[in-house]
Amino acid sequence: MKNIFTLIAGILLIGSLSFAQVLKVQPWKKDISLVSKYLTVSLDELINHKGFLGVSDNRIIVGNIPFQLSGRNDANCIFMKEVGWKDWQKDPSSYYSSYDSVPTEPDPTRIMFHIPVDYYSAAYILASCENDKNFSNILTLRIGKFGGGHSMTKYTDFVVHVPRAESSRGGIGLIKTDKGNVFLMKIPLDNAIWQDFKNSYMIDVDITKEIRLAIRRPDPCRYQTRPLGLPSGIHIYGITFERAPVKMEVYTEQPGHVFNEPQVPQFNVVLTKLASIRQCDIEAKATDYYGNVTSVTISDIKIPNFGPKTVPMKLQVPKRGYYDLAITLKVNKQPIFTRYTSFALLPPDDRKYRHESPFGTWDFCGGHFTCDDPDVVGPLYVKAGLRYGMFGFSEEARKKYGIIKGNDMKLDAKGIEALAERIKTDTSIKIPERLMIFHENAISGEHIMRVPDVFTGRKYILSEAEEKKFKEMWDIAE
Repeated sequence: MKNIFTLIAGILLIGSLSFAQVLKVQPWKKDISLVSKYLTVSLDELINHKGFLGVSDNRIIVGNIPFQLSGRNDANCIFMKEVGWKDWQKDPSSYYSSYDSVPTEPDPTRIMFHIPVDYYSAAYILASCENDKNFSNILTLRIGKFGGGHSMTKYTDFVVHVPRAESSRGGIGLIKTDKGNVFLMKIPLDNAIWQDFKNSYMIDVDITKEIRLAIRRPDPCRYQTRPLGLPSGIHIYGITFERAPVKMEVYTEQPGHVFNEPQVPQFNVVLTKLASIRQCDIEAKATDYYGNVTSVTISDIKIPNFGPKTVPMKLQVPKRGYYDLAITLKVNKQPIFTRYTSFALLPPDDRKYRHESPFGTWDFCGGHFTCDDPDVVGPLYVKAGLRYGMFGFSEEARKKYGIIKGNDMKLDAKGIEALAERIKTDTSIKIPERLMIFHENAISGEHIMRVPDVFTGRKYILSEAEEKKFKEMWDIAE
């Protein structure tokens, strides 16, 4: 009999724990400790709907988290029904995608704002979802830089499932209303992306729905991740970001994180205390191509109150090759975020005939947001055994690393004639060994992007315009 009562009590306890805690809404009198720990986001310019959460104050605290709600009377939340990828039916094949740019004018399919660059560990939202299952309840925060074709384009996805309004479970807790529940959700920002943007003032936050793989037809090599699927049924009333208690940045002294034996791969983890903490740990996991893991943990690290602390981590990996690396920061034994990167361990660089190497590579030398520092690029050429490249850098920089320019000049017929005339009067011009008459030329975009006939079984027929372009190129070649 005693066992039966114990079983019943256990079932009742489990049942009670499965329901979310009912949270109180309290007015927020600006507490300096909360201001320093949290960044509240004003959504006044983004809200588009009148939801069922009614509160008298627009500055509130829910579950010890401050929020800044809208002060407008006509609307109080973001309803994400229209949010998504508006070009999904066009499936454009342009080199740069308009989706990867910050909208320059109001766009109902994009909900985007900007926050100061800082080291955040979590985002909190007050949200609920439509009960209708024809609406998706998946929310994605895409955080980074949407520079399009003009500046850096790099963003990371953080995902959360928002409970439906009729649910009594989910999140940290819920606010009860007559028309449904609103949930306090925590989104861990557990990917340590922040050092990638430390030279920027602001970072972009794109609120969107479920992210899926978008493969362009008929060429499967053209793909992106885009907000697709069912329309979103999520209503958002408030968003707040929590600053991390510790700033973590990860570096090596080797360009490209490429090491040569007998070097032991070493990463320097730079920690800066931003809040009062007792201790922290760092765990590094290096995973090789076959899935074998090498782990290193440094525990009980004491960070000074002022200034950073650099913690060297040596990774005694058993084999040469490429490794994925994850370095996790734990505060009071709880993971805060992880920095994901990679490195390579190569044999000793004892090449005797690199000066005769036939190998080289294309290098934008700062174009298309590539590295513009020859003292970073040059050592990688040496470690890879390359001899040709770096053609956008100075002759002096190439000579320092034993590199020959290696790229050929492209000139049309008029350009060749002009070069010949210049050579007659300017003896400093070196006569090129070769000239290219075609470089990144194409008969048409459709032709160059087609799937080869051998894979489709269908013969590609040139259009009238393509036939004309082909004849022009043929005549030039002759």
